Amino acid sequence: MVKRFVLVVVLLVTTLCLTPSVMAQEPIYREGAFLNIEFGACGIQGGGYNIVMLNANKIVDRASRTKVSSLDLYLTKGIKPANLVYVLIGPVTVTVPGDADNLSVSRDLGWAGLDTSVQVYDAATQTTVTADLHVAWFAKSGVINDGGFYKRLATVSGTITVGSYNFLLPACVKDGYIFSTREPKPLY
Repeated sequence: MVKRFVLVVVLLVTTLCLTPSVMAQEPIYREGAFLNIEFGACGIQGGGYNIVMLNANKIVDRASRTKVSSLDLYLTKGIKPANLVYVLIGPVTVTVPGDADNLSVSRDLGWAGLDTSVQVYDAATQTTVTADLHVAWFAKSGVINDGGFYKRLATVSGTITVGSYNFLLPACVKDGYIFSTREPKPLY
């Protein structure tokens, strides 16, 4: 009888201790990574330009155990004086096909990666093309809280290709940030 009583008390205390931590977790959170390369930031000579805006997002709903990843994409490449545009994609929002974990974000916001291919419309060629995105973000600063988002500035590497054009040339200034609405663990 005493053993049963002790067992019930231990189970009750364990349940009460675990309940607040489970309830404290956000049932839905958003995480992802952002990259923006401004006009002329790639060291392209002769008036050439390369503009990239990539905002990759994953929404995780713990209650329904679902994950959905999407990306906002804008790509353009051309030569300004000649007014030539080789590629013009977006701005467009695309669902990441296949596994939502093709967009990954580490719990401490120290790393993020996007590995996917999406079909998008290129207004310059008036055709649907494949954009291959293989991008990694590596944190280079501590965490800041900015408007409900936890963010870490990051250096970006990888490739974004459409046909023969690579939008992340080695000379590009490739900075961005990693973000989440969920507090990072551990907090750096």
